[in-house]
Amino acid sequence: MAKNRPQTIESATADAVLERVKAITIGGVEYLIAPPTLATLILVSEEVSYLPKVVFDEDNAVNDALREARHYRGLADIAAILILGAQRLVAEEDIAVEEIVTTKWLGIIPRKRKVVTTRKVKVDMKKRIAEAMMNVEISELSSAVATMLSMMQADHFFALATFLTSINLTKPTKVAKTQKTTVSGQ
Repeated sequence: MAKNRPQTIESATADAVLERVKAITIGGVEYLIAPPTLATLILVSEEVSYLPKVVFDEDNAVNDALREARHYRGLADIAAILILGAQRLVAEEDIAVEEIVTTKWLGIIPRKRKVVTTRKVKVDMKKRIAEAMMNVEISELSSAVATMLSMMQADHFFALATFLTSINLTKPTKVAKTQKTTVSGQ
């Protein structure tokens, strides 16, 4: 029987490297959440940048929310990106296509018949999941996004970024020598 162990940096790294997925239920549907990657974090950041900057007045919170709600369709896109991850935003699906083919029997008599073929079509999975998120209760969507963001390990990203920035600041850099030029007339 396996014990519940605390999440460590090593186990989180193993989850990402081994691409272990975690399940989350939103709107009665169970989604397998992609492991966190830098690409996913960047895409979420990009979607957040498109959200309008709004300050709600506590006295008119309902009116403000109703007035600004149309601008927040991106929340469903953010949830979809968090669910799918950067690698699974577009998928290929096989679809059946029915065509009527005309051939000539004995080279003279036209003959029509139905032929069913399959074709691979690219499907925008982000759009499909975002549409599903539009029909989920706000409180459930909010809770799910918060849970998924905690799974994104953003703290590890900032720790790495801070570490690399500090290395860059303490490392001496070469300064290119520039030639002094005089503007004509001076």
